[in-house]
Amino acid sequence: MSLLARTTGGASVTVGKSVRGRHRGARAVEKVLIRISNIYVARDRLSAISVGVPITAAPDLALLASPSDSSTRRFVPLSFRSDRPLDVEFLRAVVDWARTESLVPVFVTQVARDGARHAEHAAELGVDHLEWGAKSHRQQLMDITALYSESSLVVTDRLHAALLGVLGGAVPVAVRQGDSPSKIADALDGVMPYATLDREDRSDVVESLHAATSLRGAVVAGRTAARARLLEIQRDVRLATGLRYLQPPATATPPHRVG
Repeated sequence: MSLLARTTGGASVTVGKSVRGRHRGARAVEKVLIRISNIYVARDRLSAISVGVPITAAPDLALLASPSDSSTRRFVPLSFRSDRPLDVEFLRAVVDWARTESLVPVFVTQVARDGARHAEHAAELGVDHLEWGAKSHRQQLMDITALYSESSLVVTDRLHAALLGVLGGAVPVAVRQGDSPSKIADALDGVMPYATLDREDRSDVVESLHAATSLRGAVVAGRTAARARLLEIQRDVRLATGLRYLQPPATATPPHRVG
């Protein structure tokens, strides 16, 4: 499609793509796309390493949305993939820390299939659950946005939960397993500070979460710089494609109901 567009006088723009893998054929095709694109901007710096050629990297496009800050910071959302079970004692350590800090832990279902496991953990730990239920995408997004705008931290292994948390002014805490790859870490690398927790290690939960609370100012500054950079790319795309009207989204990205 890109070749057809270019050979017929049109433009080819690739923005926000994340490239992974070592398949030689796929990398060769990606290099062709890079050469023929008027604009090619990856979502993270690791993509350049994966492709093996220099390419421009920019923050995730979700950060183009307008922030939704509140002066109140009283929640600690927890949002996790249902296909990566977590030790309940690890979750209990996070919940106990939040309550010790007079914060309110809340399980947040941002992808519908995660709801059942979140409900189980919420019941077991005596924690509220922002469930999806029969709500529309719009209503669930509004509820999530409102919660994140009053959150101190967001503890998650889902990239878009971390990004929506950042838009609300919360510090992202990436839950990962040892040195395993983390989309959150890759997307935020060089963009803003973030905290990490090892899902199999409860020993440093308190220390890591305490340290994370001090990062909010730097996270907000990084978010502001990221949006400014994305607005520059937006203008470049508009010029490259001849689009006269291309405005940033008025709200954050959808919460991705799947299942």
